[in-house]
Amino acid sequence: MFTDLAILNVSPAPTGFGRYAIQLASAFPEARLYSFILFRRDEQYTFPGNVFRGVYPLKYSQYSGALLNTLFFPLSFRKPLREVRRFNVIHFLSQEVPPFEVDSEKIVTVHDLFALEQWEDSFYRRAYNRVVARHLSHYRKYEHVITVSEHMKRKLLENGFGGKIHRVYSPVSPSFSPLGNKEELRRRLSLPEDKKLVLSISTRHARKNIKTVLETMEKLGSSYELIRVGEHIGKGIALKPADDRELNAIYNACDVLLIPSLDEGFGYPVVEAFAAGLPVVASDIEVFREVAGDAAVLVEPSAEACSRGVREAIAAEGELKLKGLARARLFSGDSFSEEMKRIYSSL
Repeated sequence: MFTDLAILNVSPAPTGFGRYAIQLASAFPEARLYSFILFRRDEQYTFPGNVFRGVYPLKYSQYSGALLNTLFFPLSFRKPLREVRRFNVIHFLSQEVPPFEVDSEKIVTVHDLFALEQWEDSFYRRAYNRVVARHLSHYRKYEHVITVSEHMKRKLLENGFGGKIHRVYSPVSPSFSPLGNKEELRRRLSLPEDKKLVLSISTRHARKNIKTVLETMEKLGSSYELIRVGEHIGKGIALKPADDRELNAIYNACDVLLIPSLDEGFGYPVVEAFAAGLPVVASDIEVFREVAGDAAVLVEPSAEACSRGVREAIAAEGELKLKGLARARLFSGDSFSEEMKRIYSSL
């Protein structure tokens, strides 16, 4: 049946949603993965699968782009959408994929409900939230919904999703593993060899709590250096890994991952750090208690608590590395593939 499965994606490979698309397509190579890209700005990114591009030469922010993508989606991709409609099973890979009516069996993965929450206040963010909220109102009616944590499953039930909700943990890429040779990696990446390196991987969204990252580094002092993957935040060393192998090298070159988020749907960096053998300091919130178990140092998301947590994690590096590697097996590609196979077979 997996030859009759269409997987629909609108996210570039470096994002969490894009990685999810890649992992799902890898688990089911017989299926057909479609990536839809409307605006020229996205040409700087890599998209997985069969890629269809629009030709609108507009500049836009992250939120305005997602908004415009939704508005122009049916008109811009008429031909590939006719092809998609011929599949017996269609999997909408995130709440950002614009829904459309089909006679096929439908399934959607809802990674988060942040569009229903007011984390940031700007015109485009409010417009984006309204559009994704409309997507979610459509997806609430689906008989089968996948989500990425028990935390999110509870939220979906609280927000009126009435179908069968399947919790399937997102898989960690096989690209992440311990490498050793930390000094050699630091030299190759031009990172300081005489400091403790604190890794931060995130966007600058309000819920990522970047202010606490900066305040934590101030408290830790000059013997620590911030390494940033994501939007630069004014301090530390900013890196832009080309792919997951290079990101894995960054994990292995650092001493601890700091992720003081106020909310997450899942938290990819946590499990990637586990798989790479890197100690993790994360905020003590529901989803991280679920995903990390006892393999991370969980703290109040404040600078005082995070700075203590960083020192504690580095001191317990050996123990946390072993716990993290064991925990990472819970998020293996094989487990993900088996769970998804069971769900698809039930449709």
